[in-house]
Amino acid sequence: MSSHAKQPPISPKASPPKASKRSKRNPEFTIPTPAPDAAPRSIRRTNRSRAEEKIIEKEEQLLYKLAQKYKEQAQVIRAPFTRRSLQKNADVAHLQEICNKELGPDRAAQHLSAQVIDRKGEPILFYFGYRITPEDGKAPPEIKLKDQYLNRTKAYFDSVEETKNAKKVFDGIHHKKMESYHVQVQDLVSAVPLHSRKDPTRHEDMNSIEYTVEGEDAPKTEDAGVVHGVQGWIQQGQKKKGLYLSGDISYSSSSMTNFIHYFLATRSVARALAIMFETVFPDIYAQYQEAFEAGVWLTQDPGPFLGRAIIYKLQGKLHKDRNDVGPSASFPAGYFTGGEMLFPQLGAKFT
Repeated sequence: MSSHAKQPPISPKASPPKASKRSKRNPEFTIPTPAPDAAPRSIRRTNRSRAEEKIIEKEEQLLYKLAQKYKEQAQVIRAPFTRRSLQKNADVAHLQEICNKELGPDRAAQHLSAQVIDRKGEPILFYFGYRITPEDGKAPPEIKLKDQYLNRTKAYFDSVEETKNAKKVFDGIHHKKMESYHVQVQDLVSAVPLHSRKDPTRHEDMNSIEYTVEGEDAPKTEDAGVVHGVQGWIQQGQKKKGLYLSGDISYSSSSMTNFIHYFLATRSVARALAIMFETVFPDIYAQYQEAFEAGVWLTQDPGPFLGRAIIYKLQGKLHKDRNDVGPSASFPAGYFTGGEMLFPQLGAKFT
């Protein structure tokens, strides 16, 4: 990504239409638009008053302060290997076995925030979960990876009594923002077709979900799949032809309009992620931001990520994406039970 950032800006082109690869929506599996009272809808406009700008500025100052507290006080966990060793081709079958045997239902997930570093101190993973502020204001002592579950589960967190100087705080994105984000995603995927091709290496053999609404007897069915909102897409095998908007954005004028609204309506979540990213990866953030400014086309997206993948109600398998470079941010939204995130190379399971 840093090499791309040094190139002059290239105006993305609309991806050539490829009807054979476009998922055709099954009329029986349509995704409903959000209910009017699901959550307050964001204002559909780009102009903001000076008062709104001041509110946003004040909110972001608070987010920077919270992110800095996370960096200073979240538990540091040191792994006995290097980050580079994790980049080698892994035995997926072996990692899946770790998920099944060591990180299965009997393993209580970590609930507290964590900063995982390698043996040289290079960052590997940052988990923004819950945190108990230290009474003396100092960071807790660094621990080894083998001790990562000690006093770090939800059961332990719930058992701790708050005191005047030791408070329970949440380092992640505020739940009200996530409720609104969930509604905006449903609004987007109700209008933009999902990719739901069967890929046995990435997803379970299910391209739809079935559920029952309270008070109704007949079950309902919805599409499940992926939407790619990428503004700097280099097509495989076509590296010399420049950057493209992903086909999901440029598919039609309607899809373009819906993505613009999505970027506007989820701006506060994107900015919260950007502030977290900048706090824990300041140097890499600068590279991402430079690349974003060179490649961005829809300026309603605040960045710094040129691409977003929305996985909608699709059960994923353990896999590694090809050609991905650099840190990424991942977070869940919606109403569900379970759904822990597993990192078998680290033996880690997070709520």
